[in-house]
Amino acid sequence: MYKLCDYKYECEKCPFDQVLRKPTDNSVAPARSPGEESHSQRKSIKKDPGKDVPTGPEAVDFDRAFQRFHGIRVKGDLFYHRGHTWVDVEGPQSVKVGIDDFASRLLLGIKMVVLPSPRNGIDRGQACCWIIEQDGTLPITAPLTGSVVTVNSQISKEPHLITTSPYEQGWLMRIHPENLQRDLKYLYREDDVFPRYRRDIAKVRDTFESLLRGKEKLGPTLCDGGNMLIHVRDMVGPKRYFDIVSRFFSGK
Repeated sequence: MYKLCDYKYECEKCPFDQVLRKPTDNSVAPARSPGEESHSQRKSIKKDPGKDVPTGPEAVDFDRAFQRFHGIRVKGDLFYHRGHTWVDVEGPQSVKVGIDDFASRLLLGIKMVVLPSPRNGIDRGQACCWIIEQDGTLPITAPLTGSVVTVNSQISKEPHLITTSPYEQGWLMRIHPENLQRDLKYLYREDDVFPRYRRDIAKVRDTFESLLRGKEKLGPTLCDGGNMLIHVRDMVGPKRYFDIVSRFFSGK
């Protein structure tokens, strides 16, 4: 006997029905930890209403695929590197480092985070740790020069914390800076980082839109197997998505 519905037609229990009924508010960001949501100094970058975006039926699919990149959060008390890492100055001899919310939205399928050993030296602009994803390895750029004091051991057990709580539980390491005042000059503060992030968000969208332009409309699509293509990675393919994402982590 062929069964059309696994939920006995009780739609309120059906996850597919819940996805279809969920409102698509592009200004709402993915959920973060309770500690992050209550931080008074955090602001978000919302979708630019003046952006020239596709219109017509295709636009609905494209906007839905890009919901992940709307509502990027920025903490006002941090310094930011163009490679999308942040620096929290705890004192003249200690700074905390992590990846920002923009970077966390780009990551999918994290398998492992490889952190340096304490007392290892790191150089500004060079790789200081690596994120192992299902499609490859992403080097994370050091925002300053110094030596590693300690690393977040919880990341080894729960690597997803760098995406669900990038500013709080997902921090990467503490560093003893070699020349803090010198390196801070190369980092962004809150007022300066907003224009940079807006440019990067526009670049993400423009890059993927140029790849998808002229292609047959793909998503969101319900396949025979029941998988919905609602992320841009599904549209361009994992390898191409990973190659593009790698550019943003390099800070170029």
